[in-house]
Amino acid sequence: MKLKKILTMSVFSMAVVSCSYIKTADNSKKGSRGIASTDTPAQESVCDELTGATPGLYGLCVAYCEAQDGPEVIYDDLTLVEQNVSTPHRKILENYDKKRRDEDPRMPCVSYQTTCPVWSKEELEAIGSKGGFDLRDNQTVLSNGRENFYDYERGRGDVYMWYHYAQVLKNWRGMQLGDYVGRYRYSDPNTGEYIFRNMPLTEEEYNSCKQQLIDHKTRP
Repeated sequence: MKLKKILTMSVFSMAVVSCSYIKTADNSKKGSRGIASTDTPAQESVCDELTGATPGLYGLCVAYCEAQDGPEVIYDDLTLVEQNVSTPHRKILENYDKKRRDEDPRMPCVSYQTTCPVWSKEELEAIGSKGGFDLRDNQTVLSNGRENFYDYERGRGDVYMWYHYAQVLKNWRGMQLGDYVGRYRYSDPNTGEYIFRNMPLTEEEYNSCKQQLIDHKTRP
């Protein structure tokens, strides 16, 4: 009876040690962002696509993505300072972009986004650049709080008219008080191309999209 009790305690002790080891090993893989670690970086091969790219880009990628673990999301429509990107990370990104040629990818471990989710930077910049005959920069603000901002271009193809515009609306007709909506459309029946987005926005997103429309000039 005593021997059985000893064996049972021994097995239990081994299980505790085993569980403790597993927990310790698991925690060793976790760490605060930006804190140096002796573990293999999680993105150890993310820079491999730069092999054969412009000299210097690979080393900057390793420094940013692996050694210093820089921010993974960068907004194109905000400066790095506005995004509170640290000075070391900012210098690496700036040096990378200075060296990068058109055929080189942007920093591989970064997801480049815009604070306006309705359109991309390239889509907005294209409005007014396609040779259309009808160009508009509209900024309507009414005393009752309604707002309607849009950049618009219309042109004629071989057979049909095509349209390209970006728009935000606040408290507009048919909308509830406090509603914000963003729209983007590019349609060309001559080529079959059609893109249309219509989505609700937060107040912060609305203000960002609106500011982009204000800054972008369809008719210089």
